[in-house]
Amino acid sequence: MIQYDRSPFGISTLCRMHGSAVYRATIPGFASVIFIVLIHELWLERPIYQEKDNELGHPYAIGVLVGTITFLLVFRTQQAYARYWEACSSVYQMMSKWMDASSHTAVYHLQCDHYDHIRPPSFYDYPHLNAEFLTRDRETHDPNSTGVMESMRMQKRATTKSIEQIETCRLAPAKPKRKVWERRSSDTKSESSSRGEDTPVPLESDPRLDGNWGALFDDNRATFFDPKFPDSIDKAGFASSQGGNTPPLFLQELAHLTSLLTGVALATLRNDIEGAESPLDIYEAGSPWPEVDPDKMADATFFGAGFTAMKISNFIGIGRTPEERTRYNASRPLAVLGGVSAAEIRFLQMARGPYAKTQLCWSWLSEFITREHLAGSTGNVGPPIISRIIQFLGDGMIYYNHARKITFIPFPFPHAQLSVVYVLVTVPAVAFLMDQYTEKLWVGCILTFLTVTALAGIHEVARELENPFRNVPNELPLVTMQAQFNEALLTMYAGFHPDNFWKEDADRYSKKKKWTTAKKSVQSNGVNSSESCPREAPEGEAPETRTNHEKSLDAKIQELLEKIDQQGSELARLRATVVSGIKDPESQPVEYDRQAEEQSVR
Repeated sequence: MIQYDRSPFGISTLCRMHGSAVYRATIPGFASVIFIVLIHELWLERPIYQEKDNELGHPYAIGVLVGTITFLLVFRTQQAYARYWEACSSVYQMMSKWMDASSHTAVYHLQCDHYDHIRPPSFYDYPHLNAEFLTRDRETHDPNSTGVMESMRMQKRATTKSIEQIETCRLAPAKPKRKVWERRSSDTKSESSSRGEDTPVPLESDPRLDGNWGALFDDNRATFFDPKFPDSIDKAGFASSQGGNTPPLFLQELAHLTSLLTGVALATLRNDIEGAESPLDIYEAGSPWPEVDPDKMADATFFGAGFTAMKISNFIGIGRTPEERTRYNASRPLAVLGGVSAAEIRFLQMARGPYAKTQLCWSWLSEFITREHLAGSTGNVGPPIISRIIQFLGDGMIYYNHARKITFIPFPFPHAQLSVVYVLVTVPAVAFLMDQYTEKLWVGCILTFLTVTALAGIHEVARELENPFRNVPNELPLVTMQAQFNEALLTMYAGFHPDNFWKEDADRYSKKKKWTTAKKSVQSNGVNSSESCPREAPEGEAPETRTNHEKSLDAKIQELLEKIDQQGSELARLRATVVSGIKDPESQPVEYDRQAEEQSVR
């Protein structure tokens, strides 16, 4: 794919010859100029005093011929554009469907019981928070800021809040003797107090910069995040193991099989030659993006003088030979996460044909997801939802076959042949017609060159676009697309959202609600509220003097709260017992003794 920059009137595009339809179309344009010179000087040579004879009585003949040829070429070009954009859309839709299937599988896997102790809290378990005038906003605007202050704020955010990692952007250094994910409640309280009573209070969370993977391992070591060097960001991103551990093996296998499926699919789209090389490579996370323009590659390393010869053949319209295509594909292998094993290569070589190779990888991925689901790796997610994953995989194969249709079925031969014939006809015909209606030879040469070059250029554009998987350098950048797809797969290693761990702050509101419930319970027994519920001392003030009666009431409230906590623990234990009994049918059911339960509560 040729990338170009916007310039005044597109002048910068004139400097590119490799892959250009304009320069290639100048060849028939110059040939037509030679024809008009020969016609003017040799065939229609006449004395100076003799008037020029006009073999055509009316210029209508020019309009009929040029109009017919233009309609023929424009139709082919329109179909070539349709094939090009359909191929591009099919590849992206194929990759999108397979990405959806893998991402859903990874998300469902995080809901299995292996991650119960590291999973973030759920708002379902804290419905009372909705009555606490809270907000989940990460940032708020200052209503008193002026235009100058807002401009300065935006300039600062350009680097500190950029989604791209740039040189001037650095994370704030960690405070000494304080963990990176430690709550900063003191800062939040001071901020909340300055906002006023009418402003919602943010529900504070404990940022887990490791995605909470550190809580999964016994040694508390994370994967891509190193607590000893919190400001360090490895170029491998979420695939890094600088924290001392690697991502769960389920996610690694899922990412590898999906990357292998996409890599094999793209490899078969760009090469339909039986027995020709179309290699796969190991993808290194964080490596630079592959160049989309083959002219920016180190051609001396991969091709040497052969690349220059290929440019010359491309300039005159000769397609690549199977040997040249093989050498080009070998220089741009499709990278796969985790590489490809010798056993996988052996099976892929045994599968005959491009469709069979892709179908084999599709079966590997589908079987893995199905087997892990039946084993419980996707948690309690229902089978109808799991079936959507298989549907996504199937949709991806549909779009793969749409792309295969374009790379395997060429533009219809009869129309292609007819287009070539009439492009060749224009070379002498336009020269003859221009000679009939121009008095000056140089004027006829210019008009002939421009007309033939335009018609031949339209034809060359159609030839370049009708197969976007092979026509270098105007082919789709499949290697770059594969690299971007691999990086997207690596986001499955990110774990949970870092700002979703607000359980500590939510428990504070839960204790407040329990205290209020206990207060109402004591009041319902006929005790005055002013006597039963002591006033909480404001922050910074000494607590008020309490009587023995008030202390006794406080003790009763505390005892009631402890009973509530005991009941909650017992319910959690019973729920776990029931769930384990469902998962293990051979286990003995646990009988529930209501009298024993009431006795334990008393």
